Amino acid sequence: MLCPEVWKFSPSANNFKFKSGRFDEGKIQCSNLMDFHYYNHLVQVVLPDALSVPETIKNLLIEDCDYYVIEDVVINELINKEFIEAFVKKGQLTALSDGMKIDADDCVALTPSGELVLSLNKQTYQELGLEGRASIFSRVKQDRYVVILDLKKQHFTPGKKNYDRVCECLTNNARLNMNLLVTWKPPEERICPSSVAAYFSSRGYRVRQCEPKFVKQIAYNVRVPVYNDSNNDEDALELMEWLGAFSIGADLKEGDTGDFLNSYQYPLENVDVGAVVQMQWRGYFTASQIHALFDELRRYVSQRSSIPWVSLYVQGFADSPINWGLKEHQFYTNGDNSYVIFLKPNNRYLTCSYISPSKRPKSKINK
Repeated sequence: MLCPEVWKFSPSANNFKFKSGRFDEGKIQCSNLMDFHYYNHLVQVVLPDALSVPETIKNLLIEDCDYYVIEDVVINELINKEFIEAFVKKGQLTALSDGMKIDADDCVALTPSGELVLSLNKQTYQELGLEGRASIFSRVKQDRYVVILDLKKQHFTPGKKNYDRVCECLTNNARLNMNLLVTWKPPEERICPSSVAAYFSSRGYRVRQCEPKFVKQIAYNVRVPVYNDSNNDEDALELMEWLGAFSIGADLKEGDTGDFLNSYQYPLENVDVGAVVQMQWRGYFTASQIHALFDELRRYVSQRSSIPWVSLYVQGFADSPINWGLKEHQFYTNGDNSYVIFLKPNNRYLTCSYISPSKRPKSKINK
């Protein structure tokens, strides 16, 4: 007996955005996609028709990509004048609360451009006493608020009313302490990136050094879809579907339409390749590190005229307060915020960005 239908919800809208064209004309599009996506957790590169991969590609997100977990940080540490002058105003500092849930807990993010973003529940916000705004996802209930502080502003300094007010509010709020993921790119090569870890350690905090995790896999005798300039957004979505299925090791051999186990049918033109290399890094990656990998992939694909494409997939943290730039993160369904860039040897590109839908799930059963 089949279970009776008790939930009947319409599927959430897919917020996919596709862009394609010549790279020399769309360079800014690709750059903005990478440079304003500050908090990156997973990176995957797929190289069709490849067996050996240059070590420079593999090592770009391994060497000198350590990051730090600072435990139980009191958030007013981030507005300390010494800290701002040494790390926020010099180089690129990126920090994100670790282990906090964006839909239930207080979360914090510090961007490379110097904005401190506080995503707070109602009680914390009211106790804090700083001016903010209701989250765009809680305009009706107003149970979540966002406060943004520009730490690089000239007037944000001790002795000024604004700074002193913020310092007083953060100091008097015992709720705002949490673990932070921190990475810092120094303004000069002679300065060690671990200086930020040494700073927090000198302030009495426990600091853990973390390294990215790397996995490489090779699949043999694979049929790879080909995306041409004449293809449309639906074809691009099909290419994304293939990439996702391949990434999780799904069976991509075409089955009969009546085959219950596998009914996959290739939607696009495809080619057979001897091997496909898949590389995956997990950790805490900055936008500048992703951009360096992208530049290396461009050099690689320019030397491999026979391959159909290479792909760069980047996935953000599900619980970051913001995703692109200062755009508030959408989290009511799955918290996804990711993008893919396909590069072709003929100087063409295809980008696809995905942001999870912002609508609240329905809570009533349709009768």
